[in-house]
Amino acid sequence: MHKYYILQNLCEPEDIGLKTGEDQVEILRHGFDNPKYYDLLVERLGPNYLEFKHQNWSTEFKVQYAKLREKAFLTDVLSYSPFLMNCKFMISARLKHIFEEFTLCQHMFIPTTVYRGQELHHYYLLKLSKSSYDIIDFPKSIFSVQVEGFNAETLTFNRKQFSFSSAEEMLECEKDYLLFDAETLCFKEKFDRKLDLFTLYNGKIIISERLFERLVSENISGLGALPVFGDVTYWPKLS
Repeated sequence: MHKYYILQNLCEPEDIGLKTGEDQVEILRHGFDNPKYYDLLVERLGPNYLEFKHQNWSTEFKVQYAKLREKAFLTDVLSYSPFLMNCKFMISARLKHIFEEFTLCQHMFIPTTVYRGQELHHYYLLKLSKSSYDIIDFPKSIFSVQVEGFNAETLTFNRKQFSFSSAEEMLECEKDYLLFDAETLCFKEKFDRKLDLFTLYNGKIIISERLFERLVSENISGLGALPVFGDVTYWPKLS
């Protein structure tokens, strides 16, 4: 059986150095040699993302200035602002080299210069393409929404379960609920299980067991992983 993990930014003060709830890094327009690159970044990956999602990106695109906040740790994975679509992680050159040894979904590494005072550090925004709904076997998958009541045995809130015949049916139902999520996602045969890193349709970033083990062995900082297999009850499982 293939085992997968959800990747997440760590946010506790002991992991990132900040107690304020702020992101570790801020991308600042005034630090760009050419401010139009900042404007292009925000235009294409900010609130107007959908207008530009099908356009090609230049491989020469760079984030010229990202400032590490005072007291923030310089971890391998940095949280940052402003929010940019499909670029959840700002990663160190060390982590980029590790990722390049594995099989990733369609992606782009956007060179980023992080300043800690006068020190310059080479980082990258990892831009990932979401997988399509076509890889999900919807009749075999289970979705749910939180309802009233608490299950003392499992220490979880009660949930109402759903199954759907298609993505369209699921999306239509999702409109009527808050906190709607998958409990179990089953992949179709055509899904490429050789992928070590990919993004689900809902934005969750998934890695393989072998990539997870490599990240642990390399002591990658600023990054957490949740198993999505076994008797997990707090987040979706994959199969």
